[in-house]
Order: sequence, then structure tokens, then C-alpha cells
Amino acid sequence: MLDVLNRRNNDRKLVETTVFATVLFIILASRIKRRVAYINLLFLATVFTTLCWYSFRVSVAVWSLPVLLYSRFFDGTDQRYHLLQFWVICVCATLLFCFIVNHSSHSTTVHRKFFHLTVSLVCVTGIQYDFELIWLSAWLMLCVFAIVEASSEILKFVHFVFFFQRSLNVCSCNHARVKAHCPIGWLLLNSTHQFVVPARK
Repeated sequence: MLDVLNRRNNDRKLVETTVFATVLFIILASRIKRRVAYINLLFLATVFTTLCWYSFRVSVAVWSLPVLLYSRFFDGTDQRYHLLQFWVICVCATLLFCFIVNHSSHSTTVHRKFFHLTVSLVCVTGIQYDFELIWLSAWLMLCVFAIVEASSEILKFVHFVFFFQRSLNVCSCNHARVKAHCPIGWLLLNSTHQFVVPARK
């Protein structure tokens, strides 16, 4: 029981630290628009500072964080292995689908339904088999989406930026982003009270 409480407490600290760093990065990046080099440096500095702050909060050396995070996601159980394998398959299927649509035809509402399906599959399986992991993963991915959406300039140094931007057009339309994130939003809103203040018994 103590291990469960410690894991939940570490997850909560990781989410709090990541969300704070994401908001801070977006605010600072918005003040240095069109200066890609500075934004890239700001991003690297934010990541490094976040890792240092999180290591301080969980009383772990910075160089030990990779081991800690690896053990959090890969705990050695068959259930976790199969769950992560299924998620990777969903991600690869989505990327492959985006690649095919980008090179074959214009994206339509029917095409976007495939993206909604893979997101829902990830959320449903996570809720069913590992609620704490999908809760943590949803928050982390929400931060990633927020950074990409609000500060797309940071992707200019990435070679696949154009493919990424075109893929977003396949996966989203006027309000499709809201619909696509409904499972994640529902998950976050309905589970926050269980993890922001972990239960103590």
C-alpha cells in the first residue's frame, strides 16, 4: 500500500511540475515570437529545469531520473507490456494512416474518424487495465499538444515538421480537436480528484 501511495504521489508531482513548466514555456515563448533559436534554447532550458525540479521534489538524483521514469512505464509485468504494445500499434497505425492520406487524397470527415477511433482505443484500454498509467500519460500528452499547438515555431528545426503539420490537418478540422480530445478531457476531469490529493489509508 505504501508503494502505491508513493507512486501516486510521484505521478502527481510529475504532472504538477510538467503542467507548470508547460504554461511557463508558452508564456515566455509568446514574448519572443519569430525567434526560433531563442525558442529552441528556451525549450531546452525548460526541459532541463523541469527535470531538476522534479528530481528535487522526489528526492532522486537527476541522473537517476531515466531509470525512475523507465521503471514507471515498464514495470516488467505482462499486462503492462501488452498494453504498451497495443498503444504503440495504435500510434503507428495513426502515423501510417496520416502518411497515406497525405499522399493519396484530401482529408475528409471519414478520414478523421480513424484518428478519433485510435484515441478512444488508447483511452478505453488504459481505463480498463491501468487507470493510473493512462491518467499520467494523458496529462503528459496534453502538455505536449499544448506546446505544439501554441508554439509551433519550435518544430522548425525538426525535419518532419511539414509532414507533422499536414498530419494535423488530417486529424483535425474546425472543432475536431475538441472532439478528438473528448476521451482525454473526460478522463482528466473525472480522475483529477483521485490523484491531485492521493488517498491515504
